[in-house]
Amino acid sequence: MPETQSVMVSELFGDELADLRLTVLTGENHLDNPVTHPRVQKPGLAFAGYYEYIKPGRVQIVGESELEYLKTVEAGERRERLRRIAALPIPVVVITKGLAPDAEFLDEFRVRQVPVIASRALSSVVIKQLSWFLEDHLVPSTRLHGVLLDIYGLGVLLIGSSGVVVRQELAQSARPRAGISNRSFMVWCGCERPLATSRGKLQHSLCG
Repeated sequence: MPETQSVMVSELFGDELADLRLTVLTGENHLDNPVTHPRVQKPGLAFAGYYEYIKPGRVQIVGESELEYLKTVEAGERRERLRRIAALPIPVVVITKGLAPDAEFLDEFRVRQVPVIASRALSSVVIKQLSWFLEDHLVPSTRLHGVLLDIYGLGVLLIGSSGVVVRQELAQSARPRAGISNRSFMVWCGCERPLATSRGKLQHSLCG
């Protein structure tokens, strides 16, 4: 069965995302909130009053366009929209470009125990790096026994139980024109990155 993973918000502060130089603006006591979705989201429509497509467990990315739009909304309506968004099951909000949201914004998320963190990087950079990190950690995966062949640069994975003779013979017959890795593999489903990995020479040979 595929393994469904989750990561805590605190794990975004690890070495893998060190280039983003993330800092906590509010909610430092709730960095154990779980991120359960491998895709990030920009809540522009929600700021405009349409909340249906805010997905549970997704990291919310807020950039300059979202913050500038909020300034155009009447104060009472703005507070209501922020209150409704903060009440949704989202684990964390990431502010990009080193921007500083106003106290009203931070207060609504603090009350709802949603951390707000910030990076000086552009939204595009934050989205790309967070997406890669979350795909690595959250896309459903399973472990298979098989032989991974690199045939003229094309990855081919022969699967089967450990020690299957036919699989071994097929791999050996391809040896003159193929690199071979015979071990177990991690396989990811539904992502835009490598679908199977092994350690060593043929790591990331099978790509989608």
